[in-house]
Amino acid sequence: MSSFMILICLSVTGAFRESIWSQALFNSPPLATFWMSLLCLFMAAFIVSRNLRRKPGLFLMHLDCILIVAGSMWDSESGHTWQNRIRETAKVPGGFMPIHEGHSERHIVSKDLHIRVGTSPFTLRLNDFRMEYYWHEGTLLVRAPSGRVHSMPARHGALMTRGEGIGTLSIKQRYKNLKVRSSRSGGTIIDQPGTDRDPALAVVKGGTVVGQKVIQVNDPLHFGGYYFYQASYDRDYGRYSILSVTSDSGYTTVFSGYALLCLGAFWAFWFRPVMSYIEKRKNHGNQIQS
Repeated sequence: MSSFMILICLSVTGAFRESIWSQALFNSPPLATFWMSLLCLFMAAFIVSRNLRRKPGLFLMHLDCILIVAGSMWDSESGHTWQNRIRETAKVPGGFMPIHEGHSERHIVSKDLHIRVGTSPFTLRLNDFRMEYYWHEGTLLVRAPSGRVHSMPARHGALMTRGEGIGTLSIKQRYKNLKVRSSRSGGTIIDQPGTDRDPALAVVKGGTVVGQKVIQVNDPLHFGGYYFYQASYDRDYGRYSILSVTSDSGYTTVFSGYALLCLGAFWAFWFRPVMSYIEKRKNHGNQIQS
């Protein structure tokens, strides 16, 4: 119980501090000792407690704690140091990668974009960078000769009938990307399509394109042991994108632990009580018949 109280206090404290401070705290030597001790306690429970081994729900909920703690430790800075020694690799926990449109990059830098923290085993090329805005109905504002402003929804078929010299207005067509094409006979108004485009990001390894993807917010690229998220961009001219790079070490283990937690909780708080209730009703019916 004391271990869980310490964990709750640390989690609450880290939630109200900066991410850099929280990361340094949870990866510090004292906390590394705490995580290892907590992991050993969960593992010892399987050996000592017979009741734990007999109850599937309780068993799964303890097993998920082992997977979550072990996966998180493997994904930490110290965990990456150990796996790099074992595998003889140079994988980093994470960082950022700014890429200009039409250029390639493989260096991973710090948050301030000044310190190089690692190098990916492949190259990313930014083919195209663009910003798309959410499309909404909008409102059409009409100013009468008297100075009064009237509004109407900007949707196809909307009709406005007002006095004050405005007359009757009807919206016949809307354009998401209005373009005017000129010709000798006059101008033609079209709605320029802009959806069917090539993937914005290409993964190059050994001089060969081995993957392509359009990276959007909450839709990252996963390749070569890393997740690449859209994090920021050139706000002045829109010429480059800044990708957030995150190692995938331990992710499968951690999410497997969360899945077992849900399964164990379902077994302990839903499936087992329902089965016990059915069994009691069945036994009660047999007693009445006898």
